Amino acid sequence: MASTKTKKKTNRSKKTSKKNNVKKTNKNIMIIVGVVIITIIIVLAILLLTKDNTISCKKINPYDKGVKQSNNINISFSRNDIKKISTNKSIEVIDEYKKDSSSYLKVIEESLKSAYMDKDVSYNSIIEKDKLKVNINYNNKKKYILDDIDILLENGDVSINVISVDSNNNRVVIDLSKENTKKDIINLLKTKKYVCK
Repeated sequence: MASTKTKKKTNRSKKTSKKNNVKKTNKNIMIIVGVVIITIIIVLAILLLTKDNTISCKKINPYDKGVKQSNNINISFSRNDIKKISTNKSIEVIDEYKKDSSSYLKVIEESLKSAYMDKDVSYNSIIEKDKLKVNINYNNKKKYILDDIDILLENGDVSINVISVDSNNNRVVIDLSKENTKKDIINLLKTKKYVCK
């Protein structure tokens, strides 16, 4: 009789042991699943919060002053801070001056190089295929006029003006030392006749 009681206790302890092992295994699986879900949520949160938003806007000025200017503005955001602004400008002369376009473009290029030396920007330019291509990067926390080049080609004379003050409020002026939302910048560019995507 004692041996029967011992067998029943052994069987019960085996069943209890198996139940405890199953509970421990289930508990371990739940912990692992929980850790994986938390890790995925953290990674997604980091990706969403550090997502780099970029807007790209373009404006083409027709041949109204003897030259055609195409301005592309690319702005990279991190939340409500502008990380980087770069402008790509393409300048070409009207057909009337095409035969001498390389000499006109060289004059414009040299004038712009000297004007941008004193500004707090990164400036590059190249002449190719009857076009002057200018790239300007704005990185410092200050106010910049992005569409600051006025060129007039008339009667064979070139006049170049790099605007430093927007007295008529008809330029794209962005202050990198202030908070700028993507929506506000797009609205500003649209009021200055830029097309944004």
